[in-house]
Amino acid sequence: MNDLYGTLKEIVLESYNIKTLSITKIQKSYTNKNYLSNSEHDKKYIIRLSPLYRINHLWFEIYVLNKLKSFELPFEIPRLIMTQNGSFAVRIKDHIITMFDFIESREVSSGDKTRELHKFSSFLGEKIGILHKTFMQIKIPYTNFTHFNLIDSYDNKFRFYKICNYSPHDEWRKILLPYMKIIFEEISKYKKYYTHFSNPELIHTDLRIDNFIIRNNKITGIVDFDDIVMGDHAFDLASILIEDYTDKKVLSDDVSEMMTNIEDFLILLQKYSEIQKNIFRKDFLNRLINLLNLQCLQVLSIVGRDIDFNENDRIKNAVWYSNFIKIMNDKKNIEWIKNSLYGKL
Repeated sequence: MNDLYGTLKEIVLESYNIKTLSITKIQKSYTNKNYLSNSEHDKKYIIRLSPLYRINHLWFEIYVLNKLKSFELPFEIPRLIMTQNGSFAVRIKDHIITMFDFIESREVSSGDKTRELHKFSSFLGEKIGILHKTFMQIKIPYTNFTHFNLIDSYDNKFRFYKICNYSPHDEWRKILLPYMKIIFEEISKYKKYYTHFSNPELIHTDLRIDNFIIRNNKITGIVDFDDIVMGDHAFDLASILIEDYTDKKVLSDDVSEMMTNIEDFLILLQKYSEIQKNIFRKDFLNRLINLLNLQCLQVLSIVGRDIDFNENDRIKNAVWYSNFIKIMNDKKNIEWIKNSLYGKL
């Protein structure tokens, strides 16, 4: 850790136009290490250290972020910092370094916490309704969670407490559990979201509450485009509500019972879906599919990472990827991004 820390600091100072640098905290994910750093004038950056084998995955994320930056979108996304020689990444041994501007949410003071959090809970419920063309209000009770800073504190397993000051996932699960069935019943009214999509849509697939930037009870930005794919927007909504329920190790009896109800509901949705063979990433997508029967959401990964394709699957994936690149490069076809889920947040 200390050797890597020293080498990382030296390379960042040498490669980027930065005179001084201090690294204060670290966040570990399955594949990346994210460092919060301070430079001169108290400028904050996120430094990501990714394994070299994910280089194609990394370049695709950079491509998507740069493309999104060229659109006039109503929210913030992370800005990649270029090195002094004009590159977006630097190699360090068997890893790749990328650096982003640090986007910070407004931290709610203790005196305003109850009022502010209640407002935000109602706001989230309203936005979920808008995404599916209904102004359904889901009244979530007073609670003790919010999105503080992108990096706040971490537990003994280096998992960051990003959405509340204690037991974030347990609290998130406890608050949303009674409302999940209501939400999915409301979604069922909009069958078009579950039919085979004719136009590709850019979806985040990891829209947990800690990946939103919240200021004054409004979602003003989105971070962590690490798992972006092409698919159905209904999947993004499902991932907001379900992602924390999919770890079998933490499922309580109550959650398991609710999962059974949701599975029954999604099985019914298959009547309105054109089920076809899909290519899914092994980790996140397969986890949801296996537990929640989400084949009806028609999600297709456009990057062949972490998958052992047979030849036919390779060809299918290449065609989807090629078509996606053409669409992203055609200014006439960017409205589906502007008017998608992210344009409504």
